[in-house]
Amino acid sequence: EQGWSQVIHTYTNRLTFEKDANYTFGFTYTDLAGNTATYAPRYFTVDDTVPTGSITIKESKWDAFWETVSFGIYRSETVTATLTSDDITAGVKSAQYYVYVPDAESKGEFTALTKTDLDKVTAWTNGTSVSIMPNQQGFVYMRIVDYADNLIYINAKEGVVADNIAPSGPQITITTAEPSQGIYNGDVPFNISVVDPENGGTYAGLKEVFYKVTSNGVETQSGDYNSELANKAARIQSLSKDEVVNAGLNNTNFVQIEVTAVDYAGNQSTATKDLKIDITKPVVSINYDLNSPSNGRYYNQVRTATVTVQERNFDPNQVDFTITNTDGTMPVISDWSVDASGTSDEAVNTCTVT
Repeated sequence: EQGWSQVIHTYTNRLTFEKDANYTFGFTYTDLAGNTATYAPRYFTVDDTVPTGSITIKESKWDAFWETVSFGIYRSETVTATLTSDDITAGVKSAQYYVYVPDAESKGEFTALTKTDLDKVTAWTNGTSVSIMPNQQGFVYMRIVDYADNLIYINAKEGVVADNIAPSGPQITITTAEPSQGIYNGDVPFNISVVDPENGGTYAGLKEVFYKVTSNGVETQSGDYNSELANKAARIQSLSKDEVVNAGLNNTNFVQIEVTAVDYAGNQSTATKDLKIDITKPVVSINYDLNSPSNGRYYNQVRTATVTVQERNFDPNQVDFTITNTDGTMPVISDWSVDASGTSDEAVNTCTVT
């Protein structure tokens, strides 16, 4: 209050309403003669404080503006952001949201929208919640205005990736060189290629990739690349690694490479590749009947030789006989009796030569 000033018979005083408040102002004047004048109450609000608000997603809550953001919330289902707004003096005139969708390759910390950018946005929507659907990504922004036209922008510092496409099928590729006859005779180099597919303009990024090699169902080798994938903000979409199946540890027809991939949304897939490895040399033996010749080397009856090959992966087409005689008559070679189980290096395969 500055005090009254007198001009003829007019008295004035200047009142300043500085603090934020909802005011009721009125007064009554009575002169020396007892005449009364009443100034009817007037109602008004002084508010130069911006509203408040918050964005809550899962266990995280933000109530300020962030220019530097990063993806940090990964789910395989719909993710809902809860929006609140408040203004204790003038009251909230509007509370709106906008979902900013950056480029699918955005990763790490990066600058998103500035306040100047947000001033130009026209696609604001009224509401108290917003959902990021599966196979979408985005950052939630709020625009809150009170009845005194004070404005504030709030945003989630962490973006949402909702990804329910598992990195399965062709997304995991196990590659080896093709062996002769379908069987490897030594160590087997192989390549693991994993890609987290982009869908709806988004992907979560790989979180875990690991492999194992089994021989007859027993694990003989294993490894993982999880330390390279630990930074989820990096959103690593693809991985390619070279490994080797140790033939000495996996000398069997029942070798399997198994690769599993998990992305940051929790999607998981597994791919396998079956191999046959045989590094054991065959064992050949020949046994004859009628082992009592005349004069040390002469026989007066038909003599039969039984040929035995101990080999797990026996192929009759790979056997060559070299037989010579003096009169040109060739002996008869029977069909082979083959053990095709593929389970033992001592499998017996036989034929007769008569």
